[in-house]
Amino acid sequence: MAARNVMGRLLGPLLGLVLQALVLGKSLAQDLSILSDFGTSDIVVNGSLVRQNGTGNIAQIKQTVDGGGSTGHYADINQDGSDNQAFIDQSGDLNRARINQNGTSNMANVLQAGFSNYFDISQTGFGNLLYSTQIGNYNSVVISQPGFASANLVEIGNNNTINVTQSLGSTVNVRIEGNNMTATVRQH
Repeated sequence: MAARNVMGRLLGPLLGLVLQALVLGKSLAQDLSILSDFGTSDIVVNGSLVRQNGTGNIAQIKQTVDGGGSTGHYADINQDGSDNQAFIDQSGDLNRARINQNGTSNMANVLQAGFSNYFDISQTGFGNLLYSTQIGNYNSVVISQPGFASANLVEIGNNNTINVTQSLGSTVNVRIEGNNMTATVRQH
């Protein structure tokens, strides 16, 4: 009899948690899958995440689904420090962009137009500048800047890849126009 009373007292709250999980579960599961698997094409709705810790940071995200798309984009901006600026503008469908800025006075400006483009940047230190444009489909940019580095990266076409690791105080300009091209830059 005591076991039934204990089960009865536990069953009510447990049932409430299960019902709450069913109501909220769909949106939470989507958000968690996007965050844990950044870079996959499993985007199901437009989503964005901005985390800012410090002073004077600016973040702006614009996402437009067009060109026959129906799924959406994902953007993630994480700024830790002061006076950092991050701008993401995505149009088309299934584009993903992530900007991590850890330091002071870093600036990143990303434009993606097309379908299934991917962008991922890490800026640390002080005074990094980045301008990136992707126009087309299935293009990717992955870049790391350690401080006082600047980059201007352009991809026009389809299935192109740019991978850049910059050294302190370096400059890189990469422009790809065409299809199925790769540029890899390692500065030391």
